[in-house]
Amino acid sequence: MSRLPPLPRTTPLPNGWRAHAASAALHAVALARFALIHVRAGFDHGPVPRARRASERDATAAALAQAREEARILRARMERMDPRRRPHYAPEERLAILLLRAAAGWTAAETARRFALTEATIASWMLAVHEGGESALVRFEPPVNRFPQFVAELVRGIKATLPTLGKLKIAQMLARHGVHLAASTVKRMLARDVPPERPRAREHAEPKRTGRVVTARHPHHVWHVDLTVLPLSGLWVPWLPQSLAQRWPFAVWLACVVDHASRSVVGWSVHRVEPSARDVCAMLDAACERAGRGPTHIVSDRGAQFQGAYREWCARRGTKARFGALGEHGSIAIIERFFGSLKREMWRVLPLVPSRLAAIEQHVAAYVEWYDAHRPHQALGGRTPREVCEGARVKVTRLEPRARYPARRGAKRIKAPLVLRTERLRGQPHLPVFHVTKAA
Repeated sequence: MSRLPPLPRTTPLPNGWRAHAASAALHAVALARFALIHVRAGFDHGPVPRARRASERDATAAALAQAREEARILRARMERMDPRRRPHYAPEERLAILLLRAAAGWTAAETARRFALTEATIASWMLAVHEGGESALVRFEPPVNRFPQFVAELVRGIKATLPTLGKLKIAQMLARHGVHLAASTVKRMLARDVPPERPRAREHAEPKRTGRVVTARHPHHVWHVDLTVLPLSGLWVPWLPQSLAQRWPFAVWLACVVDHASRSVVGWSVHRVEPSARDVCAMLDAACERAGRGPTHIVSDRGAQFQGAYREWCARRGTKARFGALGEHGSIAIIERFFGSLKREMWRVLPLVPSRLAAIEQHVAAYVEWYDAHRPHQALGGRTPREVCEGARVKVTRLEPRARYPARRGAKRIKAPLVLRTERLRGQPHLPVFHVTKAA
């Protein structure tokens, strides 16, 4: 169906005409339009190309004339209004007017006349092109996947409280409270305020090994046992003559047992001097009593503590003793990783190194509790060792703080900002327990 013909410009009717004359004129125009549509339809769908092009040209001219008449009527209404009461153009409409002016080559006076404005208004719009904010003429919608500012504050708050945490660990801690972020997103949020860390090699990375490998099938199936030294004063290196001071009061020895499947600390003990095989066996007995069972396999290095009485203990318990490769770093990577985390996150950040054995045991016990119950583990998919060891399944409702991002099924969209609340485990500032709650 073709478009309507242009409406004739209205003129005042002569005095004395009856009221139904205007209605008759409207009906006459409607009948003329119907007749024109009927005639033009034959040309629009006819076999002659020239006739079709002529019909399209006439329809375009009629539509243009109609649009001009509509614009004239609207502009006349706007001009009759007080300029102070005229509706304001929105920022995007102002930009559209300026773009139309640039495309048509209008002057400021011509643009003001066409849109019932003043030349001063056009000039002020030209000056506001480079401005920002809510009144900016050029505004870009923020991406739908951009997180609000309070999420970045949560990330920075966790990093400021515990600087030793990396981007993945921070993302896992927030995921435990329903706020899911990618590690790359955490990195971008931290890059604005936190200086970049020095590149360092991966600590205690587990190398590729060939041969027989013991795999943990369930908690307490495979244990790892080893020793480490915690210095109490000064700086020392593990070779002569400084290695002679690896005993009380210059250092203490820490023996520890870690479960392979859950990464849980099953047992530990602190000693003034390097522990013997009988000391290691006593620690293992306490670990078996605490766990309620002994391991099927136990992995250690080939140190003197893991010979003689240690092998007798394994035979008596029915446990198969496994040994790491001699001189190969990372052969007992599970427990080495725990020792590295303990030194980096607890021992090296203590403001004052304790000088009493009881105080050292309290610090180690607090870290082991925090490590098992509150620190998510990358190898466990963000769960804590205690959750894996106990078989607990913690269901956390996923929170979606992005207003326009499509929420996943089961997620809860939040509008109020979230704040970070921090507790100190046993009053230790380096062992924070984070809680994400709604702002009051």
